[in-house]
Amino acid sequence: MAATDKEQPVEGLSGCAPKCNVRTGERGLCLLGSRRSRAGASGACRVCRPALPPGRSPRPRPDATFSTRQVLESFHIAESWRLMFNEEENCNPFKGWSPERYAEARATMVYAILGTDMKFHFDHMSKFKTRYSAGAYESPSRTDVRLLLAMCLHAADVSNPTKHWRLATEWTVRVMEEFFRQGEKEAELGLPISPFMDRNKTDIAQCQAGFVSVLIKPFFDEWTTFLGDLGDESAPEHSSRIIYTNVVQNIEQWKSEGEAALKGREKFLHTVPAEQPADWLLLRPPMDSIREEGARGAPAPAPAAEVMQEL
Repeated sequence: MAATDKEQPVEGLSGCAPKCNVRTGERGLCLLGSRRSRAGASGACRVCRPALPPGRSPRPRPDATFSTRQVLESFHIAESWRLMFNEEENCNPFKGWSPERYAEARATMVYAILGTDMKFHFDHMSKFKTRYSAGAYESPSRTDVRLLLAMCLHAADVSNPTKHWRLATEWTVRVMEEFFRQGEKEAELGLPISPFMDRNKTDIAQCQAGFVSVLIKPFFDEWTTFLGDLGDESAPEHSSRIIYTNVVQNIEQWKSEGEAALKGREKFLHTVPAEQPADWLLLRPPMDSIREEGARGAPAPAPAAEVMQEL
């Protein structure tokens, strides 16, 4: 099943592995199911970000076919439809739907998933701000609903910096290692190395602080203002603004500590894979970083098994 009407064979793709992180999006969608129920928001498109092995890019079979535009997002859609229409498992979730209802659901899901492409970041945020300020979500059109779902999924997709410091840095380490491996593959193929993907030249702290300050902070300022309180309005921890607070605090920690904030793991990120310890990605942060986190009011550290389950 192709992602768009334009289909071409694609093989040997190089790109970022998909992020399977929906906590922030799930929270937002749960809220939409109650306080914003008139928007008719559905969580169906949340699951359409299929997991791949860590650090692996989508590499379809030679006969795989989907759009050559927005390759990563199109791969997610094509793979999701393949899984949903698995005849061996008899798991067609649209069984019994009318053609019109199916077409609308598919179009909405495709729109939301393609909306996770960062090239739509500012465009969607601008449209959302305009529609929200105009009161459109009090009685939303179908176009408004689609935009809202795209915002939900995008919030989940870029939510790593919204977590408290311990989890945010765990994801930073993984995404930067993924970036550096892509950069090495680009160099191997004689291609220009993409920005922030050169293992030897990238300052991880500057990269994170800049990206989060310019893109993530403004986005979640708007998004959490829209979401409002998540339960008991008298309890600050139940306000979605805690997500925005995490973003601000994480930026400041990157700026104040630099790469030293990674407590020694930065040396592995600047080491080629052949010389890295086999299990270095599973290393826990040292206790001093967890104590610092406790001083900031973050949750008490969980056992290692629970940390990995959270990730």
